[in-house]
Amino acid sequence: MVDIDIDQTNIIEKPLPEGDTRKSFLEFARMRQCEKELIILLDKYDKLLRNCKNLKEREAISKLGCYDVFKLLGIKDGEAYSKFEFSKR
Repeated sequence: MVDIDIDQTNIIEKPLPEGDTRKSFLEFARMRQCEKELIILLDKYDKLLRNCKNLKEREAISKLGCYDVFKLLGIKDGEAYSKFEFSKR
């Protein structure tokens, strides 16, 4: 199991709903011309989570999914960006 440390100083107090977050990520991926790769990646982790019943495994899968999405989008060190900040990059 992989343990990923995330810098807690950049965490938003109340995160966006999952649908809004995915929409922002997809818009950003479209700008970076990697929308198809992001859709495939999200589908992969959705399937893994759907088929997993163990809470600790689900947590680990979620962390790996975040890491892979951030890596694909070029987000470094777990930085969280709002929709406005995405469009400025």
